[in-house]
Amino acid sequence: MSDFSSLLSNFKKGASKRKAASDNGTDEPGGVARTVKRQRSNRVLDANSANLNVPPDDVELLDVNISFLVIGAQKASTTWLYEMLKQIPGVGLAHVKEVHFWDWNRRKGLGWYSRQFPSSNDDSQLGEITPCYMCLEERHIREIHHLFPKARIVFVARDLVDRAWSALTMELRNNARGLRPGAFDVDYSTLDNRTRNKLERESDPNNQSDAYFVDRLR
Repeated sequence: MSDFSSLLSNFKKGASKRKAASDNGTDEPGGVARTVKRQRSNRVLDANSANLNVPPDDVELLDVNISFLVIGAQKASTTWLYEMLKQIPGVGLAHVKEVHFWDWNRRKGLGWYSRQFPSSNDDSQLGEITPCYMCLEERHIREIHHLFPKARIVFVARDLVDRAWSALTMELRNNARGLRPGAFDVDYSTLDNRTRNKLERESDPNNQSDAYFVDRLR
């Protein structure tokens, strides 16, 4: 077995062991510290619960009622989910898949956020898909709860090893195209055949050594 395959196997075994411990109500070393941390976090939320009744300054600019937010892991088929939901009558998605309002664009205001969605009637279910919302600060979570108390949160997960492999191959493609982290992809329709073939060859995982992927998983 190659070093990379062995590392993936150990990664998956470790994830299964932690899940089993969680399901059985046991914990690994350090569990007491995590329990204390959760208790402290709950006390902070309780202390700030009064803030839920204080609307944001720009609330009068809000013109949408969000029914659901899809969050979750990177490379967990949220793009596919976005394309499928767009085909369902009565579901109104944001014009772009990832609005990133609550983490990147909050300063643009709730009026800007409202304009990211199509005009709809009262029966439409409006929502957006931004996986990074899983890491929002507590103040943003409280604001979302205040503005949309009935909104459903959909968390999309994926097998840990499959997700890691997908993320690594995406990184490989982006490196081959010279993309910085967070930059948008190149438009393949503007490339000549020679350049396109070169990029596809360089981004093929089969053309990389195990060491390339092992270094990124450690």
